[in-house]
Amino acid sequence: MDIWYADVTNAFLNSILDETVYCKFPDGFSQPGKCLRLLRALYGLRQAPRLWQQEFVSTLKGLGLRQILEEPCLFTNDDGIFLLFYIDDILLLSRKDRSRQARSIQNALLQTYDMKDLGELKWFLGLQIIRDRSQCIL
Repeated sequence: MDIWYADVTNAFLNSILDETVYCKFPDGFSQPGKCLRLLRALYGLRQAPRLWQQEFVSTLKGLGLRQILEEPCLFTNDDGIFLLFYIDDILLLSRKDRSRQARSIQNALLQTYDMKDLGELKWFLGLQIIRDRSQCIL
């Protein structure tokens, strides 16, 4: 299978807050008697991971992917394409004969979010991935 590996830049900032949140100004920017109202989730907010997951799942479903019930971060479609994510790390797996469909999903994600294309998969969640394409070994 071909694997596309990407990382969403500042993933939590893509989430709109579902409640009113105020915070203090950062050091060096304070204005006496004033505070900031956040419009988007920030790293460190308790609800930020949940909001990001809801946002990303909605995008994936909009692209025609369906969520695997037993694993909420694994998606597939009828073309045999699999996408899994852990917070802001994304793997898109496809057979070579499905590369056009996979590229379509990849391009849609790149247009929707600011992402880094991390190229050939070497490490994922602390696991080293060793691949020898000539011998079809993973």
